[in-house]
Amino acid sequence: MHTISITDNHLSANNNHNHTNSVINANTFDNTFNVSYDQRQPQAKKKPKWYQHQTSIRICFALWFTIILATIGIIIICLAQPDSTHLICEKTFISKTKKSYTYDSRPRYVAVADFNNDNHLDLAIVNSFAENIVILLGDGNGTFSREYTNWVNDESAPYWIGVGDFNNDMLLDIAVANYDSHDIDILRGYGNGTFSIEFTLGLGSSRPMLLTVGNFNEDNILDIAVASNGTLDLTILIGSGDGSFEIQTNYYLGHDSMPYSIDVADLNYDNKTDIMIVDYGT
Repeated sequence: MHTISITDNHLSANNNHNHTNSVINANTFDNTFNVSYDQRQPQAKKKPKWYQHQTSIRICFALWFTIILATIGIIIICLAQPDSTHLICEKTFISKTKKSYTYDSRPRYVAVADFNNDNHLDLAIVNSFAENIVILLGDGNGTFSREYTNWVNDESAPYWIGVGDFNNDMLLDIAVANYDSHDIDILRGYGNGTFSIEFTLGLGSSRPMLLTVGNFNEDNILDIAVASNGTLDLTILIGSGDGSFEIQTNYYLGHDSMPYSIDVADLNYDNKTDIMIVDYGT
C-alpha cells in the first residue's frame, strides 16, 4: 500500500508492499488531503452472444438475401414471358372425307404411302376382325375414290402393318403382324394398290402386336422389328433382300410390359437406327 500525507507543507511517504491499494489523506482545513485509487487492471467488457456468432449470422444473411434475389428473378422471368395462349395452333381442321364400312371390321392401324406410284398418298388400313388390308387410293385432294381389299389368312387377326420395299423391285410391300396366328406376313406389292402374301414367318406363341421397318444391321436392306405381347419381347427380323426374313435376336421387354406403340429413328445422331417402344403395362 502506498500512503502519502501532506500537512503544513510537510510531505511524508510510507511504502507498504503488502497491499495493492494507495490512499492519500487530505483535510481542507489543515492542508491535508486523501486520494484513493485502484491500481488493478481493468477487466474486458463481456461481449453479447450475438457478437460471438457474427460469422454465422453473416452467412445466413447472405443466403437469405440470395434466395430473395433468385425469387425476384424467377418472378420477373415468368412475368416477362409471352402468354401461353399465343402458342396455340391457329390452324383448323375439318372432316372432309369419311369412309364407313357396313360390317364390323375393327380397324387397328393405318399406314400412309404411295402404293400405286401416282405421286398421291394412299392409305393402308388393317382390319383385325375382317382379316384384311384395305388400300384406299388417294386422289390428291384429300379424297379417296378407289378401294382395294387384300385378304390375309383366316383366324390371323392382323393387328399392325409396316411399309417398305422388301424385295428390291422398286414397289412398296407390306409387312403384317398377325396376333392370333403368331406370325408375320409379307405382302408383295404390284404397284397398283393390290398385294398378295409372298412370305410368312412364324414366331411361336408370341402374339405379335406391333412392328416397324428399318435397316438395323447397316446392309442397306430393310429389316423388321416386332414387339410381341405374348412373350413380352422385341424380335429383330433380318431381311435378305428378296422378301424373306430370318430371326436374328430377341430382347426381353420386362414383366407385364404390354407393348403399345413402336417407332424407329436415329435418336443419338450416331447414324444408327434406334427403336422406341411404349409399354402400356409398365
